[in-house]
Amino acid sequence: MKYKVINLSRLFFFLVIYLLHLPIAMAEGHSMIVEPDWLLSHINDENLIIVDVRENDKYIQSHIQNAVSLPVSMTFSKGKRPDLVAPISKIKQLVEQTGISNSSHVVLYEDGSFINAARVFWVLEVFGQTRVSVLNSGYVKWETNGWPVSNEVIKRKSGIFIPSIKPELLATSFQVRLAIDNPNHILIDARPTEEYMGLESRTKNFGHIPSAVNIPTTLNIDLDVPKIQPIEELIKLYGPFEKDKPITVYCNKGKQSALVYYVLRKLGYKVSAYDGSWYEWSNTPKLPISNPNLNSIP
Repeated sequence: MKYKVINLSRLFFFLVIYLLHLPIAMAEGHSMIVEPDWLLSHINDENLIIVDVRENDKYIQSHIQNAVSLPVSMTFSKGKRPDLVAPISKIKQLVEQTGISNSSHVVLYEDGSFINAARVFWVLEVFGQTRVSVLNSGYVKWETNGWPVSNEVIKRKSGIFIPSIKPELLATSFQVRLAIDNPNHILIDARPTEEYMGLESRTKNFGHIPSAVNIPTTLNIDLDVPKIQPIEELIKLYGPFEKDKPITVYCNKGKQSALVYYVLRKLGYKVSAYDGSWYEWSNTPKLPISNPNLNSIP
Protein backbone atom coordinates (compact mmCIF):
# COMPACT_ATOMS: atom_id res chain seq x y z
CA MET A 1 0.00 0.00 0.00
CA LYS A 2 2.82 2.38 0.82
CA TYR A 3 4.31 1.76 -2.61
CA LYS A 4 1.04 2.76 -4.28
CA VAL A 5 0.72 5.94 -2.21
CA ILE A 6 4.20 7.07 -3.24
CA ASN A 7 3.44 6.55 -6.91
CA LEU A 8 0.12 8.32 -6.68
CA SER A 9 1.80 11.26 -4.99
CA ARG A 10 4.40 11.48 -7.73
CA LEU A 11 1.68 11.19 -10.36
CA PHE A 12 -0.26 13.99 -8.71
CA PHE A 13 2.89 16.15 -8.55
CA PHE A 14 3.66 15.76 -12.27
CA LEU A 15 0.00 16.31 -13.15
CA VAL A 16 0.02 19.62 -11.26
CA ILE A 17 3.22 20.70 -13.04
CA TYR A 18 1.67 19.79 -16.39
CA LEU A 19 -1.52 21.69 -15.70
CA LEU A 20 0.42 24.74 -14.53
CA HIS A 21 2.41 24.84 -17.75
CA LEU A 22 -0.46 23.95 -20.08
CA PRO A 23 -2.14 27.40 -20.07
CA ILE A 24 1.24 29.01 -20.78
CA ALA A 25 1.91 26.71 -23.72
CA MET A 26 -1.59 27.24 -25.08
CA ALA A 27 -1.34 31.02 -24.65
CA GLU A 28 1.98 31.09 -26.49
CA GLY A 29 0.53 29.06 -29.33
CA HIS A 30 -2.57 31.20 -29.56
CA SER A 31 -0.76 34.49 -29.18
CA MET A 32 1.33 34.21 -32.33
CA ILE A 33 0.13 32.18 -35.31
CA VAL A 34 -2.68 29.87 -36.41
CA GLU A 35 -2.92 27.66 -39.46
CA PRO A 36 -5.96 27.69 -41.79
CA ASP A 37 -7.14 24.24 -40.70
CA TRP A 38 -7.16 25.40 -37.06
CA LEU A 39 -9.21 28.47 -37.93
CA LEU A 40 -11.59 26.35 -39.99
CA SER A 41 -12.29 24.10 -37.02
CA HIS A 42 -12.74 27.06 -34.61
CA ILE A 43 -14.49 29.49 -36.94
CA ASN A 44 -17.67 29.54 -34.83
CA ASP A 45 -16.02 29.77 -31.41
CA GLU A 46 -17.82 32.37 -29.31
CA ASN A 47 -14.71 34.05 -27.91
CA LEU A 48 -12.85 34.08 -31.24
CA ILE A 49 -12.84 37.37 -33.14
CA ILE A 50 -11.65 37.02 -36.76
CA VAL A 51 -10.42 40.39 -38.03
CA ASP A 52 -9.99 41.34 -41.69
CA VAL A 53 -7.37 44.11 -41.81
CA ARG A 54 -7.74 44.81 -45.54
CA GLU A 55 -9.43 47.99 -46.70
CA ASN A 56 -13.20 48.03 -46.37
CA ASP A 57 -13.97 47.73 -50.10
CA LYS A 58 -12.25 44.32 -50.21
CA TYR A 59 -14.02 43.24 -47.04
CA ILE A 60 -17.42 44.16 -48.46
CA GLN A 61 -16.70 42.23 -51.62
CA SER A 62 -15.85 39.02 -49.77
CA HIS A 63 -14.24 37.91 -46.52
CA ILE A 64 -13.74 34.91 -44.25
CA GLN A 65 -16.98 33.82 -42.68
CA ASN A 66 -17.73 35.58 -39.37
CA ALA A 67 -14.88 38.07 -39.86
CA VAL A 68 -15.25 41.72 -38.86
CA SER A 69 -13.50 44.61 -40.59
CA LEU A 70 -10.69 46.66 -39.06
CA PRO A 71 -8.64 48.23 -41.87
CA VAL A 72 -4.99 48.73 -40.96
CA SER A 73 -5.21 52.33 -42.18
CA MET A 74 -7.59 53.12 -39.31
CA THR A 75 -4.85 52.37 -36.76
CA PHE A 76 -2.74 55.31 -37.91
CA SER A 77 -3.09 58.84 -36.60
CA LYS A 78 -4.79 61.42 -38.80
CA GLY A 79 -3.65 64.94 -39.55
CA LYS A 80 -0.05 66.15 -39.41
CA ARG A 81 1.48 62.88 -38.15
CA PRO A 82 0.05 60.04 -40.25
CA ASP A 83 3.17 57.99 -39.49
CA LEU A 84 2.21 57.48 -35.84
CA VAL A 85 -0.21 55.07 -34.22
CA ALA A 86 -3.64 56.54 -33.47
CA PRO A 87 -4.28 57.90 -29.95
CA ILE A 88 -5.50 55.60 -27.22
CA SER A 89 -9.09 56.86 -27.36
CA LYS A 90 -9.31 56.05 -31.08
CA ILE A 91 -7.79 52.60 -30.70
CA LYS A 92 -10.16 51.80 -27.84
CA GLN A 93 -13.12 52.82 -30.00
CA LEU A 94 -11.94 50.80 -33.01
CA VAL A 95 -11.24 47.71 -30.98
CA GLU A 96 -14.55 47.77 -29.13
CA GLN A 97 -16.48 48.33 -32.38
CA THR A 98 -15.15 45.04 -33.71
CA GLY A 99 -16.48 43.23 -30.66
CA ILE A 100 -13.08 42.69 -29.09
CA SER A 101 -12.80 42.53 -25.31
CA ASN A 102 -9.64 42.03 -23.28
CA SER A 103 -10.39 38.32 -22.94
CA SER A 104 -11.04 37.76 -26.67
CA HIS A 105 -8.80 35.65 -28.87
CA VAL A 106 -8.15 37.76 -31.97
CA VAL A 107 -7.08 36.25 -35.30
CA LEU A 108 -5.88 38.71 -37.94
CA TYR A 109 -5.62 38.13 -41.67
CA GLU A 110 -5.05 39.99 -44.94
CA ASP A 111 -4.30 39.16 -48.58
CA GLY A 112 -1.02 37.39 -47.94
CA SER A 113 1.95 39.72 -47.40
CA PHE A 114 1.38 39.62 -43.60
CA ILE A 115 2.63 43.21 -43.29
CA ASN A 116 -0.74 44.79 -42.50
CA ALA A 117 -1.77 41.95 -40.19
CA ALA A 118 1.53 42.27 -38.34
CA ARG A 119 1.00 46.02 -37.98
CA VAL A 120 -2.40 45.49 -36.33
CA PHE A 121 -0.83 42.71 -34.23
CA TRP A 122 1.73 45.21 -32.92
CA VAL A 123 -0.91 47.88 -32.28
CA LEU A 124 -3.09 45.48 -30.29
CA GLU A 125 -0.10 44.30 -28.25
CA VAL A 126 1.00 47.88 -27.54
CA PHE A 127 -2.45 48.64 -26.17
CA GLY A 128 -2.57 45.55 -24.00
CA GLN A 129 -4.40 42.82 -25.93
CA THR A 130 -2.75 39.55 -24.89
CA ARG A 131 -4.35 36.92 -27.14
CA VAL A 132 -3.58 37.93 -30.71
CA SER A 133 -2.76 35.62 -33.61
CA VAL A 134 -1.97 36.00 -37.30
CA LEU A 135 -3.44 33.58 -39.83
CA ASN A 136 -0.58 31.86 -41.62
CA SER A 137 -2.03 32.36 -45.10
CA GLY A 138 -3.89 35.09 -46.93
CA TYR A 139 -7.49 35.54 -47.91
CA VAL A 140 -6.80 34.61 -51.55
CA LYS A 141 -5.57 31.16 -50.53
CA TRP A 142 -8.50 30.75 -48.13
CA GLU A 143 -11.00 31.54 -50.89
CA THR A 144 -9.17 29.44 -53.51
CA ASN A 145 -9.29 26.40 -51.23
CA GLY A 146 -13.05 26.69 -51.01
CA TRP A 147 -13.18 27.44 -47.31
CA PRO A 148 -16.23 29.40 -46.01
CA VAL A 149 -16.48 33.02 -47.14
CA SER A 150 -19.20 35.65 -46.98
CA ASN A 151 -20.11 39.13 -48.21
CA GLU A 152 -22.30 39.83 -45.18
CA VAL A 153 -21.09 42.80 -43.17
CA ILE A 154 -20.67 41.49 -39.64
CA LYS A 155 -21.63 43.79 -36.77
CA ARG A 156 -20.78 42.23 -33.43
CA LYS A 157 -21.91 43.41 -30.03
CA SER A 158 -19.53 46.07 -28.78
CA GLY A 159 -16.68 44.67 -26.73
CA ILE A 160 -15.33 45.94 -23.44
CA PHE A 161 -11.68 46.81 -23.98
CA ILE A 162 -9.61 48.53 -21.31
CA PRO A 163 -6.31 49.65 -22.90
CA SER A 164 -3.11 49.01 -20.99
CA ILE A 165 -0.16 50.65 -22.75
CA LYS A 166 2.99 48.54 -23.03
CA PRO A 167 5.69 51.23 -23.42
CA GLU A 168 8.44 48.63 -23.78
CA LEU A 169 6.96 47.66 -27.17
CA LEU A 170 6.89 51.19 -28.59
CA ALA A 171 10.14 53.09 -29.20
CA THR A 172 10.50 56.86 -29.62
CA SER A 173 13.11 58.83 -31.55
CA PHE A 174 14.83 59.67 -28.26
CA GLN A 175 15.18 56.01 -27.37
CA VAL A 176 16.50 55.22 -30.85
CA ARG A 177 19.03 58.04 -30.57
CA LEU A 178 20.33 56.49 -27.34
CA ALA A 179 20.40 53.04 -28.96
CA ILE A 180 22.80 54.27 -31.67
CA ASP A 181 25.56 54.66 -29.09
CA ASN A 182 24.68 51.51 -27.16
CA PRO A 183 26.45 48.39 -28.50
CA ASN A 184 24.04 46.24 -26.50
CA HIS A 185 20.98 47.64 -28.30
CA ILE A 186 20.32 46.35 -31.82
CA LEU A 187 18.61 48.45 -34.51
CA ILE A 188 17.06 46.69 -37.51
CA ASP A 189 16.06 48.53 -40.69
CA ALA A 190 13.33 46.49 -42.39
CA ARG A 191 13.18 48.57 -45.58
CA PRO A 192 14.40 47.28 -48.97
CA THR A 193 18.18 47.19 -49.29
CA GLU A 194 18.15 49.95 -51.93
CA GLU A 195 16.63 52.33 -49.39
CA TYR A 196 18.95 51.22 -46.60
CA MET A 197 21.97 51.79 -48.85
CA GLY A 198 20.81 55.31 -49.71
CA LEU A 199 20.10 54.59 -53.35
CA GLU A 200 16.37 55.22 -52.99
CA SER A 201 14.18 56.97 -50.43
CA ARG A 202 10.54 57.77 -49.80
CA THR A 203 11.57 60.97 -48.03
CA LYS A 204 13.86 63.84 -49.01
CA ASN A 205 16.83 62.28 -47.17
CA PHE A 206 18.63 59.08 -48.15
CA GLY A 207 20.33 56.44 -46.02
CA HIS A 208 19.56 54.81 -42.68
CA ILE A 209 19.80 55.33 -38.94
CA PRO A 210 23.43 54.89 -37.83
CA SER A 211 24.37 51.44 -36.44
CA ALA A 212 21.23 49.84 -37.93
CA VAL A 213 21.54 46.53 -39.77
CA ASN A 214 19.37 45.76 -42.77
CA ILE A 215 16.96 42.82 -42.76
CA PRO A 216 14.31 43.48 -45.43
CA THR A 217 10.80 42.41 -44.51
CA THR A 218 10.53 40.19 -47.58
CA LEU A 219 13.11 37.78 -46.15
CA ASN A 220 10.55 36.74 -43.53
CA ILE A 221 7.93 35.59 -46.04
CA ASP A 222 7.58 32.85 -48.63
CA LEU A 223 5.38 34.78 -51.04
CA ASP A 224 4.88 31.78 -53.33
CA VAL A 225 2.77 29.99 -50.70
CA PRO A 226 2.15 32.58 -49.10
CA LYS A 227 3.37 31.77 -45.60
CA ILE A 228 5.76 33.09 -43.03
CA GLN A 229 9.12 31.38 -43.44
CA PRO A 230 9.58 28.11 -41.49
CA ILE A 231 10.95 28.52 -38.01
CA GLU A 232 14.28 26.98 -39.05
CA GLU A 233 14.81 29.69 -41.67
CA LEU A 234 13.86 32.44 -39.25
CA ILE A 235 16.30 31.14 -36.66
CA LYS A 236 19.06 31.25 -39.29
CA LEU A 237 18.07 34.81 -40.19
CA TYR A 238 18.07 36.17 -36.65
CA GLY A 239 20.40 33.65 -34.98
CA PRO A 240 23.37 36.06 -34.83
CA PHE A 241 21.44 38.34 -32.46
CA GLU A 242 21.73 37.62 -28.76
CA LYS A 243 18.40 37.24 -27.00
CA ASP A 244 19.49 39.19 -23.95
CA LYS A 245 20.00 42.33 -26.06
CA PRO A 246 16.99 44.57 -26.81
CA ILE A 247 16.09 45.08 -30.47
CA THR A 248 14.27 48.01 -32.05
CA VAL A 249 12.90 47.71 -35.57
CA TYR A 250 11.88 50.43 -38.01
CA CYS A 251 10.93 50.94 -41.66
CA ASN A 252 9.22 53.88 -43.39
CA LYS A 253 5.95 54.23 -41.49
CA GLY A 254 5.77 51.21 -39.25
CA LYS A 255 4.14 48.52 -41.40
CA GLN A 256 7.08 46.63 -42.89
CA SER A 257 8.95 46.60 -39.60
CA ALA A 258 5.85 45.31 -37.80
CA LEU A 259 6.37 41.96 -39.51
CA VAL A 260 9.97 41.83 -38.27
CA TYR A 261 8.65 42.74 -34.82
CA TYR A 262 6.13 39.90 -35.05
CA VAL A 263 8.75 37.34 -36.12
CA LEU A 264 11.18 38.42 -33.40
CA ARG A 265 8.41 38.13 -30.83
CA LYS A 266 7.70 34.64 -32.13
CA LEU A 267 11.38 33.75 -31.70
CA GLY A 268 11.45 35.05 -28.14
CA TYR A 269 13.43 38.27 -28.55
CA LYS A 270 12.93 41.44 -26.53
CA VAL A 271 11.76 43.77 -29.28
CA SER A 272 10.12 47.16 -29.77
CA ALA A 273 9.03 49.03 -32.88
CA TYR A 274 10.00 52.63 -33.58
CA ASP A 275 6.63 54.25 -34.20
CA GLY A 276 7.76 57.26 -36.24
CA SER A 277 10.28 55.18 -38.21
CA TRP A 278 12.26 56.62 -41.13
CA TYR A 279 9.47 59.08 -41.97
CA GLU A 280 9.97 60.85 -38.65
CA TRP A 281 13.71 60.31 -38.29
CA SER A 282 14.77 61.56 -41.73
CA ASN A 283 12.53 64.62 -41.51
CA THR A 284 13.76 65.68 -38.07
CA PRO A 285 16.65 68.18 -38.19
CA LYS A 286 19.93 67.27 -36.46
CA LEU A 287 19.16 63.56 -36.12
CA PRO A 288 22.11 61.62 -37.59
CA ILE A 289 21.79 59.74 -40.88
CA SER A 290 24.24 57.25 -42.31
CA ASN A 291 24.50 56.98 -46.08
CA PRO A 292 26.97 54.36 -47.39
CA ASN A 293 27.38 56.41 -50.56
CA LEU A 294 28.23 59.59 -48.67
CA ASN A 295 29.84 60.61 -45.43
CA SER A 296 27.75 60.41 -42.27
CA ILE A 297 25.40 63.40 -42.13
CA PRO A 298 25.22 65.19 -38.73
